[in-house]
Amino acid sequence: MKSLFILLITIAIVSCNSQPKIENDAPQHSKPDAHKPPKRMLLHEVFLDLNDSISDENRAMVFTELKRLENLPEVYHLHVGKRAETGDERMPLGFDIGLHVVFESEEQLKAYSNNETHLQVRANIKEHLAAKPVVYDFWVGNEE
Repeated sequence: MKSLFILLITIAIVSCNSQPKIENDAPQHSKPDAHKPPKRMLLHEVFLDLNDSISDENRAMVFTELKRLENLPEVYHLHVGKRAETGDERMPLGFDIGLHVVFESEEQLKAYSNNETHLQVRANIKEHLAAKPVVYDFWVGNEE
């Protein structure tokens, strides 16, 4: 019985150590703990109104282009999503896509704004927009 117990413990230890390492290809940031958000973040919200006549193929292309931005080194976190039909009467009707980008500093936002990939994405989706995007930036954490 004692031998069986030792064998089971040994197998458990060996199997834990032999797990393949999962590589994270997300951009690296200056934060010490990858799961702990920074104390202060700059949120960059962008709301896009697509042309009414946009094809499903071009709509998918817009999403793909926007998702390219998550690989930029300045970006701490990014979400792209379509409008949620929640029945909230306060929600403006003119927006189809929301882009939520998190930065750790204003300098990162400025660098992102001038990043060649960001400028390419803007140029690539511009013809599919019905109006200029609406942008709202705000700080969270350490409010003063």
